Amino acid sequence: MKKYVFNTIPIMMAIISMASCVGMKTGSSQGSSPSVVKMFNKGKDSLLCHAGPVQYEALNCKDEFEVDYTYLKVKGQSNPVTCNFSLISDDATFRPASVIVKVDRSETKVDNLEKFFAEGFGKRHYKYRYSFQIPDSVFFNMMKSEDVVITVNDRSFAGKRDHEKKSQVIFRSMLFDLYN
Repeated sequence: MKKYVFNTIPIMMAIISMASCVGMKTGSSQGSSPSVVKMFNKGKDSLLCHAGPVQYEALNCKDEFEVDYTYLKVKGQSNPVTCNFSLISDDATFRPASVIVKVDRSETKVDNLEKFFAEGFGKRHYKYRYSFQIPDSVFFNMMKSEDVVITVNDRSFAGKRDHEKKSQVIFRSMLFDLYN
């Protein structure tokens, strides 16, 4: 009996330890997928929030474009939002120099992009993965607006159905109290 108890205690401690590593449950909204937003407790008054991916519709090209967002939400503190985007194209020479985020009538230009990877797949397609940061105030407005356009070099992508649906979930889950 003692041997059984001593063998069971480490297993129970491991299970409790693993359960404490699980993040908070995602926010939800009517008809929304619970996987749109994931939040993890990072300590007192701080959450690490991940949202996406959110698909955007190509306006002037045939490329596919999606963005996911990472935000460290700290009570009483403004932090940048990291935007990681994937662009799928048949252009083997694509090299992004800048991104412009247009929300309603205001524009935010970002020239500092970080490349994660660029790889070919299939017979003639290429996937590019890059990252940039924007102020949380711009992200806040992006999630509240129906008129969002992201331009990478000369290629523009608009937030349409997917953006509208998921931005509501993102806003309600992680941003609604940002400026209150």
